[in-house]
Amino acid sequence: AVALQSELGWRSLLPTLLARSCFAFQELEAIKAKVREMEKEDERLKELQLEAEKHFLMSSEAGLFPKTTEEKIEADQRSIYVGNVDYGGTAEELESHFNRCGQINRVTILCDKFSGHPKG
Repeated sequence: AVALQSELGWRSLLPTLLARSCFAFQELEAIKAKVREMEKEDERLKELQLEAEKHFLMSSEAGLFPKTTEEKIEADQRSIYVGNVDYGGTAEELESHFNRCGQINRVTILCDKFSGHPKG
């Protein structure tokens, strides 16, 4: 009688155990899908990083970025600071405004490191 009662108790738990097992399997598959998605994103970011590094190297080789201390000093001597720039001003607008003064190699708009907004 005890063996029969034990067997009936096990059978009554079987649907619950199967449901939990099915849910765990679905949850595991969802986690695996998320990991695959993250791996694809990782590959995409690596490709973008490589492309950016190649672009930077080409710019550096083209002479847009100073390499030696002497080149840095010379670049600083050819650089100007412009203050009180409208907060809505863009690098393109500044470049077109100062273009008549000579060749513009780079325009940098300083931004607040916390808000990301231009300093003006």
